[in-house]
Amino acid sequence: MEKEKGKKMKIMDLNEHAPYSLYSEKVNYDGFVYVKIRMTAKGYSRNACWKAKHRWVYEKAHGEIPEGMDVIFLDGDRYNFSLDNLELVTKAEKLKLIQYGFKTNNREVTLAGLAVVRHQLEIHKLLRNKMTEKEHHAFINRESRKRCRKRNKNADNAESR
Repeated sequence: MEKEKGKKMKIMDLNEHAPYSLYSEKVNYDGFVYVKIRMTAKGYSRNACWKAKHRWVYEKAHGEIPEGMDVIFLDGDRYNFSLDNLELVTKAEKLKLIQYGFKTNNREVTLAGLAVVRHQLEIHKLLRNKMTEKEHHAFINRESRKRCRKRNKNADNAESR
């Protein structure tokens, strides 16, 4: 049990099936809301009774989420399940959004960042198709070294101030 503002909160155990009615909701330790979508896990994995609410809402509107894809909250609010706030992204897009700091609490910034990331990934894909595998690896290593040198130079400049 954890205490938050004087209240006791129970960490969600997705294996608890019986005490919750169908479509009841719980919040897990990361702050994501889960919905109970079936009463028994018979024929499914033990956690199959529960589904992340944002994924469930997206699937109800657009159909099944393809493998390798994820649904993100554009405004960063894990309790805003509006379809305008949910966006389907690839795992690579999500990783780049986080890596570049584009996944923010501002919907417009996140959408702009997503456009940049998608553009960058498309350029990378086009470059990769034009190069042999050996050329591609050499290009990636060269660009990575450039970024590393630039980062180190910026860090040195910041220290000398």
